[in-house]
Amino acid sequence: MRPRRLELRGFSSFREPVCVDFEGADLFVLTGPTGSGKSSLIDAMVFALYGSVPRYDNKKLVAPVITQGCQEARVCFDFSIAGDQFRVARVVARTSGGATTREARLEQGDRLLAGTAEQVTRRVERLLGLKFEHFIKCVVLPQGEFARFLHEKPRDRQALLVEVLDLKIFKAMAALAGGRHASQQSDIASLEERLEEDYPHATVAGRDAAALRLQELEDLKQQIEQSSPFLEALEEKRQTKLAAAQGAAANLASLRRLQPPPGVSELASALAETESLLEKARSDLLQSTQELEAEESRVEELPEEIDLLRSQAMWSRHQTVQAERDDLTAELLRAREREKQAKSRVESAQQLRDEVRGRLEAARTAHAAHHIAAHLQPGEPCPVCRRKLAKPPPLDIPPDLSRAEEDLAKAEGKWRNSLQAASEASANVARLLEQRDRLRENLDQLEKDLTDRWSARRTEQLLARRQKLHRSFQQAREKQRELHREERSARKKLKQLRKDSDQAWLSFHQERDRLAVLKPPPLGDRSDLAGAWSDLVEWAGAMEPLQAEKESQAGKEAAQADREKRRLLRQLDRACRLRSVETDPRGPMEACQVALGRARQRLEDIERDLSKAKELRRKLKKLRRQAEVSKALARLLSARGFERWYLHRAMQQLVSGASRILLQLTREQFSLAVDDKSNFQVIDHNNARETRSARTLSGGETFLASMALALALSEHVAQLAAHGSPRLDSIFLDEGFGSLDSETLETVSDAIAELGAGGRTVGLVTHVRELAERVPVRYRVSKDDRTSRVERVVA
Repeated sequence: MRPRRLELRGFSSFREPVCVDFEGADLFVLTGPTGSGKSSLIDAMVFALYGSVPRYDNKKLVAPVITQGCQEARVCFDFSIAGDQFRVARVVARTSGGATTREARLEQGDRLLAGTAEQVTRRVERLLGLKFEHFIKCVVLPQGEFARFLHEKPRDRQALLVEVLDLKIFKAMAALAGGRHASQQSDIASLEERLEEDYPHATVAGRDAAALRLQELEDLKQQIEQSSPFLEALEEKRQTKLAAAQGAAANLASLRRLQPPPGVSELASALAETESLLEKARSDLLQSTQELEAEESRVEELPEEIDLLRSQAMWSRHQTVQAERDDLTAELLRAREREKQAKSRVESAQQLRDEVRGRLEAARTAHAAHHIAAHLQPGEPCPVCRRKLAKPPPLDIPPDLSRAEEDLAKAEGKWRNSLQAASEASANVARLLEQRDRLRENLDQLEKDLTDRWSARRTEQLLARRQKLHRSFQQAREKQRELHREERSARKKLKQLRKDSDQAWLSFHQERDRLAVLKPPPLGDRSDLAGAWSDLVEWAGAMEPLQAEKESQAGKEAAQADREKRRLLRQLDRACRLRSVETDPRGPMEACQVALGRARQRLEDIERDLSKAKELRRKLKKLRRQAEVSKALARLLSARGFERWYLHRAMQQLVSGASRILLQLTREQFSLAVDDKSNFQVIDHNNARETRSARTLSGGETFLASMALALALSEHVAQLAAHGSPRLDSIFLDEGFGSLDSETLETVSDAIAELGAGGRTVGLVTHVRELAERVPVRYRVSKDDRTSRVERVVA
């Protein structure tokens, strides 16, 4: 996995959007003051991939990644695996109870690989071959732990190695093996119980006895098959004679119950009478049809009834409109008279109003002072003396002025009422004139429409004549319908009589055909049904004694055949009982077949159960071996000796891998070894392969040895975490540089440069400027009061 690009906003100290481009940076450093946000960039990459941050103990806790004061955090990380490009993004939003991952997606080009937080995490685990816990041990190396790991006591080093390598899995394996052993023991008990209860008869002796029984029944079957032809011949003879006796009895019964049906003689006379009635009905119907056609032609000579009714309606409307016009003319004369009277009353009221108004003006002139004083207010100057009034002057209304004002009000009211009445009378006259004009137009249009039509009297005469002819036509039609009903009734009756006649002849032929085996006499006159029945009944009386004799003889011969068959069947039944074959109402062969089927099934069941029991015993043997293995595995894995053995093997592998890396980092000078007490030793190849304690290494040499151990463990954990997992092409060192002196920094710098040239992307996180300046690509991280920022600097 190689990083390509990182975008984040609202994540940790990065409030504002930040984009970090890792293209071309095989070896880079994140540098800046303590607390500026360097480690937060590593946290952002890990969070984008797994949805968790290494520094938090609770992997499901996502709220702390959101910048204080922000509502959401966004992270988008582009990376590549073996040349394939991927993009993973997560968005965390605050909620009332904390925060939740609102959006998550993993894409490869335009293809969406996962669309939820859990799906993204599972798909990343499959792509990288590592879970979160292994990733942060293999990629973000715990370097300080391994500096301590190099010098710890063996017991403490063993505890740390168990934690780092996640060897608790062997305890889980021991528990799983113990559970599997218990399950296998239960399965063993179940198989043993099944063998004991379900297959106790599955033995070789039982199979031989079943085979002997089957052969015995096969011999019995052969004996029965040899007797079968005699039984079949006797049964055939019995059935033939029984059939002959039953046939003679049936013929005798048919002869005895042969009687002509009732009404045969009356059927011919009824048929002739009905044919005569039908002929008369058809003649009367023909005459009625001719009369109806004559009436219809007379009706068609007159005008159409709808035209006559339309003319009648128009003349009726003309009469109604004329009457309405006369009534409206009289009403108009009365309205004009009322209008004239109303206008006269208006003139009288106006004259009265003018007279009263004159009297009021005279009174006001006579009492002008009173009129002026009535409108004065306190503080206004008097129009006569020009002094300001302190209060209104006392006023007494003159009686003649008051009466004049009252008379004027009454006169004006009377004048307005008369004016309103005159207006209403004029409006009524205008309305009546408008109605008279409309009636006149309607009357003119009606007279125009009636110009080419019959007169009112002629219309009534034609309409009455047509209605009379129509009634006569309806009566003729009703008579024709009645004759039609009579003709249909006669035809229906004749049809039924003919059907009855045909049915009677059919019954006769059916009775005669039932006796066809007795060869009845030939049919004479085929139209005389009564005579045919008489001849047949007479012949039947002569045939009865012959059929009775035939029935008796056939019955005796059938009984003799049945006695012989029963004797042979008793012999076969004794043979069956001797062989313990249950009797069957259907016969010895059926009983033998049933017994044979059971014997074959018994033999097949035993052979099948023998095979099943053999298979169960094979499974039981295999299961017992597996149970022994599970028991031994649970015992071995739960023992302390296995853990010590495995840790020693892991330590040997770890030292071997670390030595290979340390030789490369120190230019073939140092390699590592471990003694019998699990203490680390260093081999100095430049000093005749001198072996000494790892505690004798200098600071820089200790750092290189610790880094070699960390890288070796990285490769080892990756192998444990995934089967055939992708190569981890990136590592990030996030601690340990601040305590190194300048000489050690020089050594570490050269070693890291060698590590970066080995094909991996190496990222350092440090605030040590001397180390940062030695790295070709630097990402300078700074922080102000609001947000952190990242600047790429290329040496």
